[in-house]
Amino acid sequence: MLIKRSTGLVLYCKYDPSTGTFKDFSRNRHTITNHNVEPVRGKFGGAGYYNGTNAYLDCGVGDVVSNLAELTVEALVKWSGGTGVIITKGSQNEDPSRMLDGWMLQVIDGKFRFLEACEGSYGAEHVDSSPITSDIWYHVVATFKGDSIGGLKIFVNGELENSRDTKNKKIGYVIPEDNPRLQIGNRVDTDYPDYFHGTIELVRTYNRALFASEILANYKAKGYYGPLVHAPIRIP
Repeated sequence: MLIKRSTGLVLYCKYDPSTGTFKDFSRNRHTITNHNVEPVRGKFGGAGYYNGTNAYLDCGVGDVVSNLAELTVEALVKWSGGTGVIITKGSQNEDPSRMLDGWMLQVIDGKFRFLEACEGSYGAEHVDSSPITSDIWYHVVATFKGDSIGGLKIFVNGELENSRDTKNKKIGYVIPEDNPRLQIGNRVDTDYPDYFHGTIELVRTYNRALFASEILANYKAKGYYGPLVHAPIRIP
């Protein structure tokens, strides 16, 4: 399989029909463990169905998305209702709208929300999209740029929907002794699950904040490749 490498890409999780597994196609090659996610047809290719009960992907510790001055999280999803996590790296508690340390892209109150918190800093900050409709495909992107005006943004289908200023200088500054997992489809803390119900075709994270023009290009490219391409790499 030939795919193009985008600058700053640190995780690219997608179903690989050649192996029948979910794989990380970034250069980091995270080992992804499947917990009850069912391979299904997505909008453009293979995807994963998350049943809202016990399905999620464990992407390992994911240190490449911790303690960053900038971050982008991108997903192509079809939400089927309820509250649920799309992807997260951090420590949560029993309240699905709160986070102790780290970051999370989720659906809550019928909206996309990107939430980030920095232990020992200014606390949690979040930004919401406008209301979304169930069982419709969306391309959702959240970006973080530390300690800046409009540093927290959320884009839906290539368009900026909301932003707010950030005070936290870094994102995903995870408490060392916690060392939480990077997970798709559920919260990290097993005592407080928040399973996503719907279909996720791809999830990508970058160690920088993508520009609005790049996000729009990704959306127009059907969610697969962005404009920042180098020489392609071949995935066996």
